[in-house]
Amino acid sequence: MTTLWTAFELLVNMYQAAASVYFVCAFLSGKKLRSFINVRNLLSVFMIFTVICLDTYIDFGRFKPAFSLAYLALLFVYAAVNFKCSIFKKLFASVFSCMIILLPSALCGNIAAVIFDENLAYLMAVPSFERFLVIISTQLLIFYTVYIALRLFNRRDMSAEQSLFQWAIVAVVLLISIIIGAYINFAALGKGDKMGVYSLFVFMCVILMNVLVCWLLMSFLDKSREAREFELLKKTQEYTNQYIDSLRSEYETVRKMRHDYKNSFITIRELLLSDKTLEAINQIDENIGEISETEVFINTNNPTVNAVVNAKLSSAKSFGIESSCACTSDISGISDMDLTRLLSNILDNAITSCRENIGKRQINIHISADNSSYLISVKNTIDKSVIESNPQLMSTKRNKSEHGYGVKIIREIAEKYDGRSDFYEEAGMFCCSVVLRKKPVG
Repeated sequence: MTTLWTAFELLVNMYQAAASVYFVCAFLSGKKLRSFINVRNLLSVFMIFTVICLDTYIDFGRFKPAFSLAYLALLFVYAAVNFKCSIFKKLFASVFSCMIILLPSALCGNIAAVIFDENLAYLMAVPSFERFLVIISTQLLIFYTVYIALRLFNRRDMSAEQSLFQWAIVAVVLLISIIIGAYINFAALGKGDKMGVYSLFVFMCVILMNVLVCWLLMSFLDKSREAREFELLKKTQEYTNQYIDSLRSEYETVRKMRHDYKNSFITIRELLLSDKTLEAINQIDENIGEISETEVFINTNNPTVNAVVNAKLSSAKSFGIESSCACTSDISGISDMDLTRLLSNILDNAITSCRENIGKRQINIHISADNSSYLISVKNTIDKSVIESNPQLMSTKRNKSEHGYGVKIIREIAEKYDGRSDFYEEAGMFCCSVVLRKKPVG
């Protein structure tokens, strides 16, 4: 019976170690259980399992609380070594994982002590049916907590919206909860029935506090996401209107040119029939000059790219900004709306930057492609380093509440197409480089 009970407890310790490591892994990487099973993670589970067993079966006396911190330290080291994210997010995952194990165990133990009218220390030390029920209910509560926590936290908007300050606040609250829970649990051991009731009340308050903090965090994230989606919707509508205006402008220009050229050809014909060759040549020269002034910077098989780039570079030319453009003729596999938003943002930023220059004003566009992706590179001259003075590339416009989404939109579109976006400086120019993976057409 003793051997069977020991095997049962070891199995439970292994389960708790696996649950804590899995939570850290799933929370920080967003991966499912299938990808969790590998040598690295299993080794980490075994190390945590060893610490739990030592803490359970060896009496460290007054050093027991300090030794218990090794559990938290190992989880944090595991997170720090294996995942790339903020230090506060790693700390949050480690602390929350500890709470997932500690609070359900303490809560179920204290509830059982009150229900069965048993001393908590006796209930947690002596094999019995009551203790078996406590252990099983604790593991079920751990499973439920892990499931609910990952469903809440592993949402796509979570990591994008979180700031270091928010992670720090939540991690501190959870750490304080663990300290309170551990202290109350140790104080309840060996005490009377009233102490069990008091500790149960405190545990319920601690859990309620953490639920409240998580609810407030989720509420804040939802409101932030809604506000961001509303701003992006406004931007999308703005770029749609710009695209329509560009097409209308080009259409009106073509109509005017067709009307003017028709009249010019009639005039030239009459001059030639009247043997006024010199006048006809002068008329032709005037038309050539007008055609040269109507500059087309880009001509691809994609009307969206043509409209946006030609409209933006025509605008740049009106500000005295020199422009050059080298582009692949075949552009497909990218949404027209995404192309409009992406190119409009990049070129708007470049034009705004160039207009602030005192010296040379120039924008260079290069769009190339291979079998699987596109590279969009836009460079503009700068008088001084932008990255040094504004490393986060925040909007410099007066009304920041209505601006500042350009860089964010560029990065989001790059991520949407499994690509990347880079911002850097070289040879007196600010450079924006975006890689987009082609998506199947149709």
